[in-house]
Amino acid sequence: MKTKSCRECWAKFEITNKDLEFYDKISPTFAWKKHRIPSPTICLDCGIQRKMMWRNERKLYKRKCDLTWKPIISIYSEDKPYKIYDTDEWLKDGWDAMDYGQDFDFSKPFFEQLNNLRIQVPRLSNNVYPYIENTLYCNLVWNMKWSYICYNCWYCEDCLYGHETFYSQNCIDCLHIKNSQVCYNCYNCNKCSHTFFSQSCQDCSFAYFSYNCVGSNNIFLCNNLKNREYCIRNKQYTKKEYGQEIKKLLTWKYSDTQKLLKELEQIKLHCIHRENSNINVEDCIGNDLNECKNCENTFIAYKTEDCKNILSVDSDVSSCQDMIYLAEAEYCYNWISVAWYKNLFGYMVVRGSYNFYCELTSNCENCFACIGLKDKKYCIFNKQYSKEDYEKLVSQIIDHMVQTGEWGEFFPPEHSIFDYNESVAIEYFPLEKWEVINQWWKWTDKEYPINIPEGMARIEAKDLPELEDLKDEMEKKILTTAIICEDSWKPFRIIKPELEFYIKYNIPLPRKHHDIRHLERSKLRNPIKLYDRKCDKCGINMKTTYSSDRPETVYCESCYEKEIY
Repeated sequence: MKTKSCRECWAKFEITNKDLEFYDKISPTFAWKKHRIPSPTICLDCGIQRKMMWRNERKLYKRKCDLTWKPIISIYSEDKPYKIYDTDEWLKDGWDAMDYGQDFDFSKPFFEQLNNLRIQVPRLSNNVYPYIENTLYCNLVWNMKWSYICYNCWYCEDCLYGHETFYSQNCIDCLHIKNSQVCYNCYNCNKCSHTFFSQSCQDCSFAYFSYNCVGSNNIFLCNNLKNREYCIRNKQYTKKEYGQEIKKLLTWKYSDTQKLLKELEQIKLHCIHRENSNINVEDCIGNDLNECKNCENTFIAYKTEDCKNILSVDSDVSSCQDMIYLAEAEYCYNWISVAWYKNLFGYMVVRGSYNFYCELTSNCENCFACIGLKDKKYCIFNKQYSKEDYEKLVSQIIDHMVQTGEWGEFFPPEHSIFDYNESVAIEYFPLEKWEVINQWWKWTDKEYPINIPEGMARIEAKDLPELEDLKDEMEKKILTTAIICEDSWKPFRIIKPELEFYIKYNIPLPRKHHDIRHLERSKLRNPIKLYDRKCDKCGINMKTTYSSDRPETVYCESCYEKEIY
């Protein structure tokens, strides 16, 4: 084991013998020469931050397709230097990324030449995949029906303002929920129904303002309950008593709802927390893991094995390291959004193997520094080569990259296709504008309300009526008026299905822009970082996402099970 200093933040980090074995195993051989992957030069946090700068999930803009000149919605603002095609046009065979092929110039740095290719090759406007029906203003979605302003979601129906919402129906303003229906303003819930303003609940129904409850129904302001029913503030009631109390508590006035949310935060502060949120794991160090084995520094992962430094895995990933947002991958390294086998250093590759420094490729194999290719082999900078010539030239390019210090590094932050505050990085690594500019990274001040028609009437959030005062004429006015967010002053709309949901389930009309609501929910996440801390019950050392200076009471797995269950 050896200790290194991050060249970005100077933090100390360790490289183990097991890490070195992994780098050696994935090191490629070209023209009978093995090109060893060097150990990282930056720490885990800086590595994740750098990759996140290449992923825009939530920022959408109006612009024109550079192929058809039709108006489109895109994750790229119109001032970006790239060619942007409507996603449907990009997926068609009417253009060929090979037309933009270029020779490698050994007198110039590798990343500079790759960035030049990046500017030339058309990119798809947003990541809206097949099987989409009546789904508007979305990104990174597939198998979606009748949904609106959703990001990184799939297999959903009738969902609005969802983020990381999967296999769910009729859910609004939710973050990181699965297999649920009729939920509002929920975070990290699974298999829940008719659940409102609740967090980290599983198999619950008719749960209100509750935290970390399992298999419980008809609960209100409860925490750490399992298989309970008709409880308020963790106190047992009869069915009749519960109904009477709920009528008093659930006024559904906006101000009262805000008071209940503050009470929920106090409940969370003073209740017992488990060291992690892992389920069915073996020999794992991380958080939010489900059916995982032999994983280290891994977060938000499902069916993952023998991985390290991984964030956000859908399923079936093994033997990968330093990756974020991936599925069905094996022996991949230093990548963002990838699937399949032995892909090293890149961005957004679908069903490919043995690709290096590639972007937006699908079904490709043995490609190096290619962008936008489909079903290709032995290509370099979007040019076709024979197998022998490919291996010879790649070997020479890697030798050149070793000399320039580029081999083994991820794409430079200054070449990111997005501005810092457009990317996911702003949520996990929040920085002020001046901090971003000082590092020579990019920042945008542009705000485009994509779903607000020009000339639409406006109303301040404080002037919105309570539901009991919402008469027919006022309903029509709400649907044809832009609301000015009480926090950001950004305009937002309430659409008809959304209003019908609020009325049906007595939800107060929102006073804040959906982006602000999302940011508030995203702050509920624990850091993607593990801290050394002692169990507040038995004193045993543990790794947890709760740092030792946080006020919550945190128990190890054993003590938590004894105390709660």
